[in-house]
Amino acid sequence: MQITRCSWIQDSSMNQNQTSHTQWTKGRLHSAFPTTPAEVSSVEDLFEFICSGPLISKLGLSPEKIGDSIDKWLSYGLQLCQLFELNQLYLTVPQKARFYHYYIPVFLWCEEKIANHVAQFKDKGDIPPLVLEIVNKNLEAYYDAWDKFVKAWVVIKIQDPSCVYQWRLQAEIAMREAGKPGMTDEEVKDFVSRYLPAYNAYLPTLYTEGPSGSDPENLLVIEIDEGRNPIL
Repeated sequence: MQITRCSWIQDSSMNQNQTSHTQWTKGRLHSAFPTTPAEVSSVEDLFEFICSGPLISKLGLSPEKIGDSIDKWLSYGLQLCQLFELNQLYLTVPQKARFYHYYIPVFLWCEEKIANHVAQFKDKGDIPPLVLEIVNKNLEAYYDAWDKFVKAWVVIKIQDPSCVYQWRLQAEIAMREAGKPGMTDEEVKDFVSRYLPAYNAYLPTLYTEGPSGSDPENLLVIEIDEGRNPIL
């Protein structure tokens, strides 16, 4: 992995805790990635940026924990850049904040909770679900409030859920061209990425079984391609 040779911090106002962590980083921050003094300095800058995040204390993270796992932060940051097709050397401050103040720390928190949950049942056979069970239970309310009143369903099936990126982008471009407020391309990516995981989790069952409680005799599934054309 190539570490940026310029500072990860482009806005000094977001780096509020530098003094409190500098002494610790000099003796404790280690990474398998950087090899030159410039690269090491960049990792230290990123470390300070991470520690300035608003969720750090709420998630039970500390400078020590972050420093000991800095390689994981770097690796996840690279994966996010690849996912969103961003250049890790030229992330804007909002992009860095999104990755290192929200996405990665929340993911690490969830990862830890799942690991602890699995550890509780490692000698007890099947491991009960931790998250989806709660989500699915709450979704049952939709059946009583809405689904049970629908007698017939038409389900539009898309080949690849990721095509909604392009569809949403087309709509926002049309709004901008019409002189109306519209999201930028980067904002569209950010917006869609927030709910796309739910699509990936629930669409397979929707496509194979239909909505909860639906009658197969009154269920019509129509598949379309990326151009919104029916697939015959």
